[in-house]
Amino acid sequence: MGRFRKCISRRLTGTAAATMVIAAAALTSPVAHAQDQSAQEPPVAKDGKWQYYPVSREAPEGAPNVLVVMTDDVGYSAATSYGGPVPMPNFDRLAKDGLQYTQMHTTAMCSPSRASLLTGRNHHAVGNGSISNVSIDAPGYTAVIPKSAATLGRVLRDNGYDTGFFWKEP
Repeated sequence: MGRFRKCISRRLTGTAAATMVIAAAALTSPVAHAQDQSAQEPPVAKDGKWQYYPVSREAPEGAPNVLVVMTDDVGYSAATSYGGPVPMPNFDRLAKDGLQYTQMHTTAMCSPSRASLLTGRNHHAVGNGSISNVSIDAPGYTAVIPKSAATLGRVLRDNGYDTGFFWKEP
C-alpha cells in the first residue's frame, strides 16, 4: 500500500491524490469480500415473479409450430408438394396440414436467397448482394445482415417462441 501511495502522490496533487489514496485504502481484501457475499441471502421471487429480471414473452396459447425447410440446389417445383416430380412423402405430409408459401424470390445464389428467406427482404437490402465468401466493402455486398433487419428466428423468439437453426455441413 505504501508503494501505491508514493506512486499516486508523485503523479497527482491536492484533492485528486487524497481521493485516490482514500479510495485505495477503502478497498477490502478478496477474503473479506467473499465473506460479506456469503452472508447475504440470495434474492427470492415474490409470488413466483422476479422483481428485476425482464419478463420473457411466451407464445400465445395454441400458437402453431413453425418449420422452415430450405434446400440448396433444388428447383422450386421439384417436390410433389408443389406439383413437381420428386416424391417427398414427409414434405407432403407437412404441407397437407400447414401453410405453403409460393412467392419466394430466388436469386440464383445460395447466400442471397437464404438472406432473403430469413429476413423477408431484398437480398441487397440485407447486405447479401453476392455469395458471402466473396463479399466486398460496399453497400449491399458486405454479407452482414444489419441489426435493422431481423431474421424470422429473431421475430419468433421475440414473440415467445423457442427457436433453433440447424444445418448440415457439405
